[in-house]
Amino acid sequence: MAELFSGPWRSTLTAATILGQSKTAHQAEIDAACEAIDFLRFNVEYMARIYAEQPASGPGVWTHFDYRPLEGFVLAISLFNFTATGLNLSSAPALMGNTVHGAGPPIGEAALASPDLAGIHFTGSTATFQHLWRSVGNRIDTYRTYPRLVGETGGKDFIVAHRSADFAALAAGPSSTRGRSARPRRGCTSRRTSGRSCESGSWLRPSRSPWAIRPISATSWAR
Repeated sequence: MAELFSGPWRSTLTAATILGQSKTAHQAEIDAACEAIDFLRFNVEYMARIYAEQPASGPGVWTHFDYRPLEGFVLAISLFNFTATGLNLSSAPALMGNTVHGAGPPIGEAALASPDLAGIHFTGSTATFQHLWRSVGNRIDTYRTYPRLVGETGGKDFIVAHRSADFAALAAGPSSTRGRSARPRRGCTSRRTSGRSCESGSWLRPSRSPWAIRPISATSWAR
């Protein structure tokens, strides 16, 4: 898919973003083409790294991780104004073998009420994400497993990825001009601005991430 986006479908993808989101050609190229290509290629690379991580085994012993999708489906609620992020919200959990549903209002309440809800992937307003989190909490005893909630809401922030040499080498690949980590961050970070970003969980079990990503303030970034 990344090869198609970077080749014969690049102009079509960019033009659709211009028409559908009222973006300039420059804005659409950055969002729809460059970032979508990066998301796809980075996520495949991360998937390969996860599957390659196996415990050390001594002589005559073979210890092996059997990675499997979540037990249920993932509700992916994509935002309307970024083609690449909308693609990533649904494709990242699907890439790891999960069943993914989309479009919040038509199926959101039915999905939240289903005992098979295994995760939510969300980008949008703080109020909506709080509603989703509250709804899951109120029904926590009705689900087959504990749903993973991964969301990004209002507010601006910077992130620093450790193992920067690995990250820089990957970002310097042939995909595009921008490289961003699509892996979920853990924890809940308060912002100085009007929003918050709360993320937890993973699209696989077990998960042993080689990445440690932490938010830092604009002040410490400048320093």
